[in-house]
Amino acid sequence: MDITNFRRLLADHNTELARYISRNLPIKAGAAARSFVRENFRLGGFRDGAITKWQVTRRQLTGKGADAKRGPLLSSRRVLYSGTNYTPGNGRVTIYNDVAYAAIHNEGGTISPRVTPKMRKYAWARYYEAGGGKKNNRASAEARMWKGLALTKKQRLNIKIPQRRFLGPSKTLDASLEKMIEKDLNTLLKT
Repeated sequence: MDITNFRRLLADHNTELARYISRNLPIKAGAAARSFVRENFRLGGFRDGAITKWQVTRRQLTGKGADAKRGPLLSSRRVLYSGTNYTPGNGRVTIYNDVAYAAIHNEGGTISPRVTPKMRKYAWARYYEAGGGKKNNRASAEARMWKGLALTKKQRLNIKIPQRRFLGPSKTLDASLEKMIEKDLNTLLKT
């Protein structure tokens, strides 16, 4: 096909191409990106060519039952997992996660929550749940950690959150979108 025939083909499908670029492509690209992010959660890492696995959590190392088996950023309610969504626009799409703590997990960093009476009460409950407070029983490391939190004199804690990137630019996603667009354009221009 020479350039003249190609221009004629584009002119013949101008309306369909414009609709595809302005409406259909943003919806399909957004759904593909959301699916990509959710797959990152299931894999426990970020795919950018190769997969970069997330750091294992304390819950996975010391937990019991189903909680210990879940990936680093997954919970039974899947709040962070389900928080990723997209908004298609005219020829563009915005991918986002509107959960309040999504950014700190995605980028990593330090947070400084205030130690409240409710937090201390929770720490005492976890201390007793971990086996602390029983006579003739040495408290486990986990129980000692919860007791330390309950008794701390600090007004604020400094907690370092490691980066567990799940959303952002990715060569893997770009390659997937390129294949999808190429397939869609071939289908559109053949009709």
